[in-house]
Amino acid sequence: MTEATHLDLDSYLARFKLSSFRKGQREVISAVLAGDDCLCISPLIALMKD
Repeated sequence: MTEATHLDLDSYLARFKLSSFRKGQREVISAVLAGDDCLCISPLIALMKD
């Protein structure tokens, strides 16, 4: 991931009133945006566990 991509992803944190990504979220988002395959827990399940 390039530095520009890293900064672009950080710009979305404020939109959702978050201060940081959770462990692994940045990597998953980057993989999806790059068109790579990935396997991760759905956000809904993660929210239900909170």
